[in-house]
Amino acid sequence: MGKNLPIYSVLVYSKNEIYSSLLSYRRSQLKCNDFESQITRFFDNQLQTQELDQFLIHVNQCKACKEELSIQYLVEVGIKRLEEGDNFDLNGELKWLLDQADRNVRIA
Repeated sequence: MGKNLPIYSVLVYSKNEIYSSLLSYRRSQLKCNDFESQITRFFDNQLQTQELDQFLIHVNQCKACKEELSIQYLVEVGIKRLEEGDNFDLNGELKWLLDQADRNVRIA
């Protein structure tokens, strides 16, 4: 007869998946107004590590602020790209920017 397969399964998570999961359990101490005032500093890579950590937690928990971040990214970066005539994927670039910030916080 065939081999018996184990009933259990092993779950393997990457460091990114574990960190993202931890972010969802932590509460942001940043209010929406404060988040919005930090967006430009985020784009300019001027947030300190603790500020960046709270910024990332908030953006992962607040749908309205995530949308505001996307809109401001479109305005600040998208218009420049249109003027330059470059091809771009703003959603992909914003996701990459958030991922890079996430990595920087974990390294610090």
